[in-house]
Amino acid sequence: MAGSCFYNWLKERKMMRRLSMLIVLLITLFSHGVLTDACAGVVYTDIDPDNSFTTGGGFDFNGDATAEITTNNGVYLTVGVHNIWANGNASSGWDVPKPLQANTTIDAGGNFIGAGDASMNAWGAGTPFPQNQDAYMGIKIVLSGNTMYGWVRVFWNGTDFVYKDYAYETTPGAAINAGDSGTQALESGTWAAVKTSL
Repeated sequence: MAGSCFYNWLKERKMMRRLSMLIVLLITLFSHGVLTDACAGVVYTDIDPDNSFTTGGGFDFNGDATAEITTNNGVYLTVGVHNIWANGNASSGWDVPKPLQANTTIDAGGNFIGAGDASMNAWGAGTPFPQNQDAYMGIKIVLSGNTMYGWVRVFWNGTDFVYKDYAYETTPGAAINAGDSGTQALESGTWAAVKTSL
């Protein structure tokens, strides 16, 4: 009988230790922002294979089978009520997307003056996009009356604009960084912090 009580006591102790380890792990992940960032609401779409849309296409940010931004040839974009982060100002370049670098914050502070249509090559005058490297278009879209921010990754190869992927933040008005796909890797120091605290 005493052996059985001791066994049950030991079993409960192991269970409590596992439970406390789980609690410490969860607290550590939340304190490092891993779990909260992963649930931030980024919807990511990979264009597979990458596409220049020379015969038409578009970007359906919210997956409702209706593209928010379309193109008939990969160069000229129809943005409708949505906006692009413009390369210029209200008198010049307002309808040419500005190439953004990875991790640029896209939010209400962006130069969102381009509406209706846009041209990747400034209507034949030459593109501001760098050749043979990735750049991003900042996008402001309106879904169900809410303003959302997103990005489209573009590669200008000297002949065509190749579109690779795109994403938007589902939290109305919230910022997104160019290239943020919503996946968060565990920081290398996070697991070390969890192990040392156990």
